[in-house]
Amino acid sequence: MSRYQIHLHTRALPGQEEAYHRWYDEVHIVEMLGLSGFLTGERFAPVPLVPDAPAPETYLAIYEVETNDVGALLAQLNSAKMEISPALDTNNVRMELYRTITPKIAS
Repeated sequence: MSRYQIHLHTRALPGQEEAYHRWYDEVHIVEMLGLSGFLTGERFAPVPLVPDAPAPETYLAIYEVETNDVGALLAQLNSAKMEISPALDTNNVRMELYRTITPKIAS
């Protein structure tokens, strides 16, 4: 089986951050990890690269997945009946898929 990472960039609608985070942490990440091949999920908050600069507007979720059939994994993801929060800015969702090419290296 090959390992992949799905990077999912999302953000809340203005003024809906609390509802967005609650939905993501209590509902969405649980639903994602219930899909076949999904191993782990982790969320990240944006941090500015330069002091006093605005942080990027999107949050990042990284899901580690394992599959022999990327097409089937993506089809499963696209057809899954997931609850979508009204706090999610659905016009600004970006997903990227990466294939693992090295094992994790630790210091």
